[in-house]
Amino acid sequence: MMDPSVNVILTYVCPNKCRYCFAPNYISSQKNIRFMSLHNFRLITNFLKKSNLTNIRLLGGEPLIHPNIDQILDEIEQDDFFEIISIFTSGVFPSSLVERLNNEKIILVINLNHQKDYSRDNYNRFMKNIEKMSNKGIR
Repeated sequence: MMDPSVNVILTYVCPNKCRYCFAPNYISSQKNIRFMSLHNFRLITNFLKKSNLTNIRLLGGEPLIHPNIDQILDEIEQDDFFEIISIFTSGVFPSSLVERLNNEKIILVINLNHQKDYSRDNYNRFMKNIEKMSNKGIR
């Protein structure tokens, strides 16, 4: 049996406007909270350690556009306590992040929509990221 995972919403910001998304109503009520602070993230990871919860899921919005995503990933990747880091992503994130996602602890869960559900730029970024991840053997 797999250990339980904890969902951590890093941001409500997302580059897409998916028709089926449940988040816009909630997001509009949270206009002042765009990105989780590093302080709050550390409070959560400390709580997870005290609770012996070793698997963390990073969600959003698009978690990979968080302005401190490199530092967040560094902290949980380098911490031997955390075993699995699942990242739920739209695939529309800066291509420069692809290389750093090639880590044995990270599992990417990528949401794929029909091409017409993306802006042209977002679709091109999505396809570029998928190609780069595939070439790097990222799962």
